[in-house]
Amino acid sequence: MTQQAVAAALLTSVIATAVARIGLGDVQQYHPANLAVSTSLLWFSAVIGPILGVTAVFFQRTAQKFPFIKRDNIKIILLAVCMFALVGAVAVWFPEVLGNGKAGNQLTFGGLTDWQHSLELTAVKWLVVLMALAAGAYGGLITPSMMLGSTISFAAAAAWNSVFPEMPSESAAVVGAAVFLGVSLKMPLTAIVFVLELTYAPLSLLLPLCIGMAGALGTSGKMGFK
Repeated sequence: MTQQAVAAALLTSVIATAVARIGLGDVQQYHPANLAVSTSLLWFSAVIGPILGVTAVFFQRTAQKFPFIKRDNIKIILLAVCMFALVGAVAVWFPEVLGNGKAGNQLTFGGLTDWQHSLELTAVKWLVVLMALAAGAYGGLITPSMMLGSTISFAAAAAWNSVFPEMPSESAAVVGAAVFLGVSLKMPLTAIVFVLELTYAPLSLLLPLCIGMAGALGTSGKMGFK
C-alpha cells in the first residue's frame, strides 16, 4: 500500500460521499433511546465480545453452504418459490424479519422490545436469511449481521442487568451490532465507524465498541476465521 493509493482512495471516498449527500441527504438512520456508557457496559462488552465472535463465525459458516443448487439450474426456480412462500408465512408472525434487518435494529436500539422477543427475532432472522440464500438470492449481509448482533446483545443485556449493575440495553445492542458485523464480514474497523455514523452515537461509546471487537476478533481468530 502506497501513499498515492491511500490518497486516491480517500479522495474517491470523499467525492462519492459528497455526491451521494446531494440526493440522499445526511439523515440519521437509527435513533437509539439511550447510549449512556458505564463501567458495567465496559465489563459487559468484554464478556459479550467473545460470545458474538463465536456466533458470527458459526453464522458465516452456515451461510456459506448456500445455495446448494446452482443458480443456473432450473430446479432453483421451484425452490425459490417455496422458500419465499415460507418466508412470507413466517413474516405473518414476525414481520420484523422482512427486508434487510433495519426493523429489528430499530426495536433493539430504541428499547422497543423485550428480551424474549429479541431472542425470537435472532432465531427467525437467522433462519430467514438462510432460506433466502438457499433460494439463490443475491445481496449483502451487512444489516442482517447487525440485526443478529443487536438482538443477541439486547437479550444478553437483560440477563446481565438482572445480576450486575444496570446499563442501557440500547447501548449493548449497538455494541453487539457493530461487533457481529465486524467479525462476520471481516471489517472490524469499518463496522465500528459505520455503526457510529448510522446512530450518531457519542464518541464515548468507542471504548466499549473496541473492547467488544477485540474479544470477538481474538475468539474468531482462534477458530481459524481470519
